[in-house]
Amino acid sequence: MSNIENGLPARPDDGNYEILVGEEGQRVSVQLIQQIFNEVTGKAECLTESFKRFYQIDFEHIRDLNTRINQTLEQFQVVSQNFTVVLYYVDNSKDELRSFERFAFNNAGASSPVESIFIKYNFLIVPSKLKKTQSYTISIRIASSVALRKKLEDDNILDEPPFILRLMRNRGAYSKVDYVDYSVARTMQAVIKEWFSILPYDDSQKILLYIQRRSHLIPRVLRYLGVIFAAIICMKEVYNHVGGAPVSPAYNLQVEIACFIILCTAFIVSGWLGAYSESKIDEWSPLSYLKFNKADELEIARYKKKNRNSILKSLFGFFAALLTSILTKILASIIINYLYHAHQ
Repeated sequence: MSNIENGLPARPDDGNYEILVGEEGQRVSVQLIQQIFNEVTGKAECLTESFKRFYQIDFEHIRDLNTRINQTLEQFQVVSQNFTVVLYYVDNSKDELRSFERFAFNNAGASSPVESIFIKYNFLIVPSKLKKTQSYTISIRIASSVALRKKLEDDNILDEPPFILRLMRNRGAYSKVDYVDYSVARTMQAVIKEWFSILPYDDSQKILLYIQRRSHLIPRVLRYLGVIFAAIICMKEVYNHVGGAPVSPAYNLQVEIACFIILCTAFIVSGWLGAYSESKIDEWSPLSYLKFNKADELEIARYKKKNRNSILKSLFGFFAALLTSILTKILASIIINYLYHAHQ
């Protein structure tokens, strides 16, 4: 019995929902209307969704997805179905496999890391209340940031602005369901979303992601700190040598010039070290990968090492900039002490 007959409100995702059409108010199922629309226009609607987490996926996760989708299809009258998986490699090659069994036996044979995987299901079903088959397509694409970084290195484009690299890195994953019957599509989309929700992903470095989004502030902050420390040190050194004693105008002029040079030096050195620290923190990236072959395992290990080195080098640049205050103190002490004794 339809929702109208039950006195229930309309549910857009209910494939058995009936609406009244025509002057006589004839009840027609949404399934039939969707079928007519598909036949008249030759077009299918689609549901798409993006997933932004940094997923860590291996073959067993793809097997789980395949099992979930096949189990879901059991509730429908499926006339035919096929499976296609395309593995895109860093060396610009690809493997296109037409069955899950072939994918299971061939996924470990490549010598290049997998840059992305594209999974596609095509199936024909006969929905309830209709006798004509309907075509549906499920498409899923997942990218590996580990392999993407490798590709950028091979193509020599790592000198691009950091925000562009982060945009490319955050491609993540997406799914698309082309459908005729909305209720069937929603069922499939729910299965895909549930699968993505249980995948392992890297969320352990939220602080680094926060710093990375604001890394452009590091050079200017260190410049200002360097100048402030240098100014305080210069004033302290002048006071230690002169105190309240009268000095000649020539001495004052020389001290002012020397302090100006020291401030400029602190500004330049702190800025250079800040830029170095910024560039190294921008090289770090969350660990997102596809692990299907030995080359993937080796690249993941290399990626972890590069991430660790990037953090250490960034910290070195940051603390080195702060330590310029010690060099500033030594330089100011030597210069001001020399000028003071030269005018005695």
